[in-house]
Amino acid sequence: MLSNVFTQFNEKESLIISQLKKTNSNRLILIDCKEFHTDGYGATSLMYNLQLKIYGEHGDLIKQKTFSGKRALGGSVAWGPGKYKEYIPEAFKKLIEEIFNDSEIATALQN
Repeated sequence: MLSNVFTQFNEKESLIISQLKKTNSNRLILIDCKEFHTDGYGATSLMYNLQLKIYGEHGDLIKQKTFSGKRALGGSVAWGPGKYKEYIPEAFKKLIEEIFNDSEIATALQN
């Protein structure tokens, strides 16, 4: 069963974990978005720093891993931003897929 917990940027992690535990899921996932933005000056780039934490159903930390970097997405000063409405969402989707396909993360998500 998949459940979402909506949070505020200023909530304490302990409160978020207690909300996650109420979902009665066997794996609890918290993504802390330290940085996530694009920059279109020159060529469009995606800058990200995401910390993923996986907890067991009782709130015990199973795995923590940080994914950060900068990816060139397309466009240029000379030719304009290109089809940014296509490649920015695609880049986000690809990044999330890579995170959840990471072997350490996939292993931690197994029962």
